[in-house]
Amino acid sequence: MGMGKLAFGWSEGGYFKDIQNQASDNGRLIREILQFPNGGTFIDVGANIGATSLIEAAANADIIAIEASPSIGELYQKNMIANNVTARFFNCAAAAEDGSIGFEHREFAAGTQVSIDSANKVHVRSIDSIVDKLALDAIHLVKIDVEGFEINLLKVARRTFEKYSP
Repeated sequence: MGMGKLAFGWSEGGYFKDIQNQASDNGRLIREILQFPNGGTFIDVGANIGATSLIEAAANADIIAIEASPSIGELYQKNMIANNVTARFFNCAAAAEDGSIGFEHREFAAGTQVSIDSANKVHVRSIDSIVDKLALDAIHLVKIDVEGFEINLLKVARRTFEKYSP
């Protein structure tokens, strides 16, 4: 499990050009550094194309991934399938409450972001509502990379963080 030979994304553009070298065979190192337990639960918020999920897959993680961008979400799922990784995937933005929000997608993969003025809408779920629905026993690690909204998500996912102390 974990990063195999395939990673689909914007490799021709440079941003993900060397993703296989960045992510491959780092599962043991990541587990040691973070003391991530084998089979632990990992939530990947702002999962992008799945590089971090693939690393945690090396620890046989129970992966829950949240990615707002529909097109990047497709690449995430394609990467999980290509590398024989199972993840529970939520193609939505994470915010304080369930609903919808404007979303801007740029050609540069890491440039997607929430935009109140955008006519493009994406579904929104709160981390608390996702976690409640899944009825998890534990959460061992949460990675949040949401283009500057990390602090906001930490505040609005308070119930999850208080209950599980990841």
